[in-house]
Amino acid sequence: KAIETKSNAVRLTPIETDGTLQSLNLLGGGKADLAIARGDLMMPPDANSVAILRRNFVVLWAPTGRKGAPKSKVTDIASLSGRRIGIVGLGDANPNLLRVILAESGVNPQRVTTSQFGTDHISDMTQDATL
Repeated sequence: KAIETKSNAVRLTPIETDGTLQSLNLLGGGKADLAIARGDLMMPPDANSVAILRRNFVVLWAPTGRKGAPKSKVTDIASLSGRRIGIVGLGDANPNLLRVILAESGVNPQRVTTSQFGTDHISDMTQDATL
């Protein structure tokens, strides 16, 4: 509506959150006018879609090139069984998605230990030798 009534550009002020769930809570609580969210999460009842992106993806990184460390034995999803992995983002959405991916790939999700890292701690995650 602001674009329709004014010829000036719309200004957005980004609010850094711990993830999609917090963004949706801010939207639902009236503390944000726009949020980037995932379709597998419950939207606030009065939320409207501005854009829907149909390209969903998941990135799985396996450590390589650590000085003195042997080459990673993680070559596919099945090789995650019995391992500890890091998940970017806080909240339940990403771990829930991981459990679905593991189960659909024939891996018992209970055999994979996870540690979550906020988006501001990705560098810590990449340096964590226990992952």
